[in-house]
Amino acid sequence: RRAMQKKTIVITGASKGIGWATSQRLSNAGYHVIGIARKEPEEAFPGEFFSYDLSSEQETERLIKMLLDRYDVAGLVNNVGAG
Repeated sequence: RRAMQKKTIVITGASKGIGWATSQRLSNAGYHVIGIARKEPEEAFPGEFFSYDLSSEQETERLIKMLLDRYDVAGLVNNVGAG
């Protein structure tokens, strides 16, 4: 019998604040968390972290392609914003 794999959730704006807290909470709930932000988090990230600037269309396209090639993404928490 095959073991069940963790569901993968992608979280943008994951290096601090609400994004980081959401990443930690979902990781603690058993999800495989992929965090994305421009800057590395100051604390240890509870999953995999990728530093990308999502305001760049080219970087965003590269990131999406890489994520879809490597992972079976079950959900997205879009916590990135412009200010």
